[in-house]
Amino acid sequence: MKKLLAMGLIFAVLLSGCLSEEEEPDEELLVCDEIPEQYLKDSCYLEIALKRKDPSICNKINTTSIRDNCNGALAISFLDIRLCNQIQAEDSMYACYTQLALAELNSSICDLILKDYLGKSCYAQVAKAAKNSSICDGISNTDDRYFCKGVADEDHLICQKIEELVTRNICYQYIAYAKKNISLCRMVWDINYKDACYFNIAVYTLNHSICDLIIKEPVKDRCDKQVSEAEKDPMLCERIKEQYDRDECYTLKIRKNLSLCERIRKLSYKHMCYGNVANSTGNPSICGLISNIMDRNWCYKTIAVEWGNPSVCENILNSSSRDNCYYEIKPAYKGPEVCSKITDQSRRNWCYGFVAMERMNSSICDMIQDKEDINWCLNNVAEAIEHNLSSSEQPIYCDAENPCLEGECYKFNDEKGPICYTGDPCTKCLSGKCRIAESNPMQVFCIYS
Repeated sequence: MKKLLAMGLIFAVLLSGCLSEEEEPDEELLVCDEIPEQYLKDSCYLEIALKRKDPSICNKINTTSIRDNCNGALAISFLDIRLCNQIQAEDSMYACYTQLALAELNSSICDLILKDYLGKSCYAQVAKAAKNSSICDGISNTDDRYFCKGVADEDHLICQKIEELVTRNICYQYIAYAKKNISLCRMVWDINYKDACYFNIAVYTLNHSICDLIIKEPVKDRCDKQVSEAEKDPMLCERIKEQYDRDECYTLKIRKNLSLCERIRKLSYKHMCYGNVANSTGNPSICGLISNIMDRNWCYKTIAVEWGNPSVCENILNSSSRDNCYYEIKPAYKGPEVCSKITDQSRRNWCYGFVAMERMNSSICDMIQDKEDINWCLNNVAEAIEHNLSSSEQPIYCDAENPCLEGECYKFNDEKGPICYTGDPCTKCLSGKCRIAESNPMQVFCIYS
């Protein structure tokens, strides 16, 4: 009996110890937990998972497409094929394999893609990215091998050797887009592929006249909508016949005329339109017209970040969202007094650090409470000062009409426009780490975490 009593006491002590060591609740995730709409809740989890680079948070997401996006983005971030394997939608999983193969320039990953047309596309993209069409030599099927080499070398004459018509069409389409040459679209016999060929070039070159070459009316409407979106001319939306597509066009292109938002019938698009006008004019009072709280907070944050106006963040009632607002404003537009308003200590410390680097003022580091973060701050301020002293050379700006004679055209956040840069663009970041978006020009995002 005494032994049982003693064992019971030991168990009680151990249990109380476990309970006392229980982790405190995650305030940021609790905000997501309280969102009633499943899609918005899952979008909230997605944002935190990507920000923290934490794949375990992806498992909290119920919406399959959002969870797949979460795993896919982190798979590329970590170069971890296991995360691609967790994606449920087959095409999304194969897209993840392709992105991973491109990131590592490893064509063997393409072998995991069981859909024939996606597999050969993966091989072709890797060969093109590596500038090495010999990668295609390992493909046993003759047509697929020609397709890979044609795309890699951007040579339409190789496409002519392909016997299977669909593969030949896709080969022409790839090269036409790469060279922005609509005459190659005319070599495509299938209407769907031909329309897609014209569509892609029209949107890239912002040329409405190419949209007029499209045969199918819905595709032509979508082409007009996307070109008008890029040209920022809302009146071009009138060319679009379908009300739904016209609403979406107005939403994305109305920038300063609030009255045009009233033409939109769908409420979510109308809210987005209000947000666009508010951001274009820098007027946060327009955000008040948005009834959805999350959309309204997004509106306030966008104005604060884009216009460099921290006072707009004060309109956000949720403390976590308000912290994000203060934190995401570029260091050039805020001082340490803005960082002091951030309630989360870790983010507040990082905020002080980035402001100290921007101002090259090590005294701001003294406001940081964590010793490791203070050392990180002091080291980066020293690097910023050294970097500033060594970067007196004037940049050479570039765009589609002014290509680089040397190096590649990159868009850095700290430059007025795209510049020619030779070597690894990540070295321009104080952290030495970056992520490069596949855009034109390529956008460089510095990573500091």
